[in-house]
Amino acid sequence: MVADPPGTWHYDSQNQMDVRAEKQLPLRHVLGGSGRVGLQLECYNIFNVAPVTILGGAGINNITGPAFGQIIHTTPPRTFRIGARVTF
Repeated sequence: MVADPPGTWHYDSQNQMDVRAEKQLPLRHVLGGSGRVGLQLECYNIFNVAPVTILGGAGINNITGPAFGQIIHTTPPRTFRIGARVTF
C-alpha cells in the first residue's frame, strides 16, 4: 500500500539561465603568429534562483527519520568564470 499518492512530493521547477560569451582574435595581432586566442566569460545561474535539488526523503537511513522532507541541497548561487583559449 502506498502511503502518499503519486505526485505528492516533487522538486521545485528550475528556471535557470547560463550564458557564455567568447571573443576570438587572430594571434597575428597579438604575437605575430597564425593561431587564434579566445577570451571567454561564462555566467551561471544569472537570476540567482535556488530551487531545491535534493530533499531528505525515502532512503535507507531516513525513511521516518528527522531529515524527512528537509532541504539537503539547492542550486549554487550566481557564478562567473573568466577564461582564455589559445589555438595554434
